[in-house]
Amino acid sequence: MASGGGGAATWQPQEEGLREICGLLEQQMAPTSDDKSMIWQRLQQYSQFPDFNNYLAFIFAQAELFQSPNTTLRKLSLSSVNEYIMLMPTPHLRNVIEYMLLVNKDSSDEVALEACEFWSAYCEAELPPENLREFLPCLLPILLSNMAYADDDESLLEAEAKLSATGDEAWKDREAAVLALGAIGEGCINGLYPHLSE
Repeated sequence: MASGGGGAATWQPQEEGLREICGLLEQQMAPTSDDKSMIWQRLQQYSQFPDFNNYLAFIFAQAELFQSPNTTLRKLSLSSVNEYIMLMPTPHLRNVIEYMLLVNKDSSDEVALEACEFWSAYCEAELPPENLREFLPCLLPILLSNMAYADDDESLLEAEAKLSATGDEAWKDREAAVLALGAIGEGCINGLYPHLSE
């Protein structure tokens, strides 16, 4: 898989390499794909080529699936990003983060949920946490707003019964904040202490 052009700004993929990588990504996203480990191994082999990151960046930049009116296609395209984030070219990671922040607010709950999976995938891929620091003021409110109970959740029904008598309309927001702090506290309680009141 060789470069199809000159410098980074004018880089163009070779048709054969682009077709092979796109084909593998499509197979991986197919709900009936039986041999995902073979596909993953082939993608890992491709990742050893110097231009692989350029191919991935080109594919994701050109992907019309992300803009599709079809919810399932948008969800599948986000799923592919989440699955292959550890192969994502670092210079393009900022664009992906900014895009995921937008898609976390998607009108489709399925698409927004898949976009939320990106943040877990980012952490599991052990990518540098400092890349997220500047986005935290936008990210934290989005994640908190996406924390929701199912309408038939027993704990929700119990809390609603107890709190309905108090007339407290914002109890769901406070409960989500407590749950978020609990989730964060599991991994970094020492870092939270300076920010908690006595």
